[in-house]
Amino acid sequence: MLRIIKKAGATTGQVILVVENDKAARELLHLHLENAGYRTFMTPDAVVAGKRLLADANDIALVIVDANLPYMSGVEFASTIIADSTLPPLPIILIGGGHDDTLDHAAFLDVPCVVKPFSVGELMTLVQATLPKTPDAFAGTKVTEQRLVVGARKAVAQ
Repeated sequence: MLRIIKKAGATTGQVILVVENDKAARELLHLHLENAGYRTFMTPDAVVAGKRLLADANDIALVIVDANLPYMSGVEFASTIIADSTLPPLPIILIGGGHDDTLDHAAFLDVPCVVKPFSVGELMTLVQATLPKTPDAFAGTKVTEQRLVVGARKAVAQ
């Protein structure tokens, strides 16, 4: 029997977009993230995740993406998010299988990576370390045409 204990004060309400094609893994990620107080958008591939991201980019605080996805790899999807100047800055965590080049790709993209199999504790520690320190860390971020203006971070990308 799996027992999950919700930690006091764990509710953040921050939204995490999870991209995982394995249904069982996706359901476990959903269970543990929701139990920790996060809201989740669960998607099976980069196509569905991309549509969700375009629709709700300003509400998403973090993207967790499996490296091995159908249609477009998780590494390609993460690269696309990073390169797209029309999106607000989004922290990303890659999930790797341990038998591929995911760690090298994550290092190149400068994003954290967790390798399967991993514990709930490892995942939660990485999520907490990767998320902006406050839910409104990107408050003042707005996307206008092809220019991203980041008020809270005092940076401008053109």
